[in-house]
Amino acid sequence: MKKIIVSLFLLSTVLLSQEAGKTGLAFLKHPSGARNAALADLGIVLSNDVSSFNYNPALLTGLKKEQITVSHNQLLQDITSQAVGASMPVWGIPLALYANNTTIPNIEIRNLPGDALSTFNAHYFYLSLSSAFMAFEGISAGVNVKYIYEGLYTDNSQGYAFDFGLSKPMLDDKLLIGLSLRNIGSMDELRNEATKLPADLRLGASWNYALHDYDLSFLFLGGYHYYFESAVNSPAFALEAVYKSLIAVRTGLQPGLDTRNFSAGVGFFYSDINFDYAYSPYSEGLGTGHIISLRYTFN
Repeated sequence: MKKIIVSLFLLSTVLLSQEAGKTGLAFLKHPSGARNAALADLGIVLSNDVSSFNYNPALLTGLKKEQITVSHNQLLQDITSQAVGASMPVWGIPLALYANNTTIPNIEIRNLPGDALSTFNAHYFYLSLSSAFMAFEGISAGVNVKYIYEGLYTDNSQGYAFDFGLSKPMLDDKLLIGLSLRNIGSMDELRNEATKLPADLRLGASWNYALHDYDLSFLFLGGYHYYFESAVNSPAFALEAVYKSLIAVRTGLQPGLDTRNFSAGVGFFYSDINFDYAYSPYSEGLGTGHIISLRYTFN
């Protein structure tokens, strides 16, 4: 029964959209990468991380080295998500590719109380291409182009979306501010009606403060997230502490969200390899989310 409830929780915005006009494709709102997840989804102002370009593609101008990343996200119950990404310059143009595949397995089909008639898996996928450029007065601008697929039982649809972002470093790069508008696009019809994309607006700022005598550095983050169709909005706050560039401890709060408002995580650094883990408990008895990410930076 819990699996049915969880599945409906994630799928309700799709299944009910045919009558209620709600947004669907909730997987587009899932965290990208363990570091972002631990830090209250404030990737809009997290530089030097290829998965952050899903929040703000303008950050690409600040990435000086090629990166690759893989991530596994254990969401609610058996719901899983895998992602892979890479960034590189091509003819002097910064580019990034990112792909995400999310599966909700064994959703039960019933028409009467009793045993299930059958089960099916729901599949969601997107592939994004990102680029950025210096616009004016030290302000970077970027764009993501996303191909999106959703498959529910015997129905499927495809669509495209765009993300737009701006970022500006200040105070000798100690302060970074960012703005993004995401998931602007449309889908083909899913049986009778097209699923609406979960468009959102994000604002954020991060400030880096170092205690060199103690080999400690702190990253303070704050922001605001607004989802247009559902009119849900939330402030977001996060803190990252790094010791000797070897280990990081992270925590974040999104007090405006009902089901997932706290997160925490750790990161370990060895040479050019980063390993990150995030923990996100859900309310309403929906379980706990775990994300692990591995990132390699080429030198």
